[in-house]
Amino acid sequence: MGLFGFGKKDSNIVVVMYEGPGRLRLNGNRKQGREVDSAKKGAAAHDRTVCWIEFSQGGKRLEEGAGPASAKIGDEETKRLLKDLPFTPACKEMLRELEGGQDRSAKIFAWQDRNATPKPK
Repeated sequence: MGLFGFGKKDSNIVVVMYEGPGRLRLNGNRKQGREVDSAKKGAAAHDRTVCWIEFSQGGKRLEEGAGPASAKIGDEETKRLLKDLPFTPACKEMLRELEGGQDRSAKIFAWQDRNATPKPK
């Protein structure tokens, strides 16, 4: 049945990338079939990946993981990011774009690190 692509469902992979101190980016990809596993493996292994989440069409969280750059923000912050990411406006907008048929999306991601020193005003 899967030989000709029948029965394959799209998944949306949202990856948080570390761009430098206090700078994160979201990358999103819509994938299908074997591409999904390849995208998750690639995200998990990329040296700038903080974390990633696979979503179904419709926004259900299917799988998630941390990447090598999670060490740059710490375990607790990575856990909080994985927990809260689906509820952020940037992630919601990205999922709408991917579910609407866009294959890729990238956005600057504003995230408040609990451990960050506040900048003077």
